[in-house]
Amino acid sequence: MDELQSPDVHMAVANMINIALGFIGMLSVFSVFFFWIVALIQVIIRKDLTEHKLLWILLLIFVAPVGVLAYFFIEKRKGWGIAAAISFAILPFVLVFWAISRAMYL
Repeated sequence: MDELQSPDVHMAVANMINIALGFIGMLSVFSVFFFWIVALIQVIIRKDLTEHKLLWILLLIFVAPVGVLAYFFIEKRKGWGIAAAISFAILPFVLVFWAISRAMYL
């Protein structure tokens, strides 16, 4: 039982948690960027957005997370919108858990 109380075990657990959170965080960042690029390309390519194309492009560039979610849900691409919302929601939780784990093991 004393082996579980050693500082080496605590550091190993802390390192595993940091690696897992880092991987999930990077995956979330890449997915957020991916959904932003997909939304921007769809807006540029679509022919039926003639009146609102400039508005969507400005929203996607200047208010990226809100613009991406609004585009996917308003323009009837809810499958993409749900996936984008999940990837946007994961990132803050990963950052909070990473900060808590850093505070616990420092």
